[in-house]
Amino acid sequence: MEPMKTKAIHATARRPAILEVTFSDGTCRSVNVEPELRAGVLAELRDFSLFSKVEIDPVGGAEWPNGASLAPEFLRWGPHLPKGCACGYEDPAQH
Repeated sequence: MEPMKTKAIHATARRPAILEVTFSDGTCRSVNVEPELRAGVLAELRDFSLFSKVEIDPVGGAEWPNGASLAPEFLRWGPHLPKGCACGYEDPAQH
């Protein structure tokens, strides 16, 4: 698999289950990770005090102190917020 040319360089937890991610090309996305927080170590991230400790790993994925992680591809192509994404995306179905 070819590595992603654009990778995440910074992430901030803006509110529960929402990461604002900045990429090496300057773009920014608000990623809704809520669907991923259903079971296992990811479910622990429902605690905002843990979720807010997100960091970007060397390959551009998100990681947390409890061992939870999300792939770089998920950060880049995972679900946006339906309205109000940092990149300006607006889901037409929400209008």
